[in-house]
Amino acid sequence: MTDHAAQLVARLFAARTAAHMAHFKTRSYAAHVALQAFYEDIVEAADSFCEAYQGLFAVIDEYPEVPVPAADPLIFLVDLVDWLKANRTNVCAGETALENIVDEAIATTAQTLYKLRFLK
Repeated sequence: MTDHAAQLVARLFAARTAAHMAHFKTRSYAAHVALQAFYEDIVEAADSFCEAYQGLFAVIDEYPEVPVPAADPLIFLVDLVDWLKANRTNVCAGETALENIVDEAIATTAQTLYKLRFLK
């Protein structure tokens, strides 16, 4: 289970970094603002999840190397939502506090997808 939790935290940080780089590259002000909100909020979700997980289970000593996605933000954000949904049960082990944090990460990502898709 710790492997899944470490994977979640690593993926959130990789998405944060990818969003930060996309934030600098975009020529759309709306995308610039949406990506900034995402990378600021998702790091808080990663921190909150990690601390809560470690309080309930064990300290995560190792994190996997997760490549920073270089694709279009729409692609890597959809991939992140899909991964979070597919792995939520394995990562949270029935702990509703952890499930709530993962749900917030999904909501943050979904809100960003909305902004990128529809607010130009």
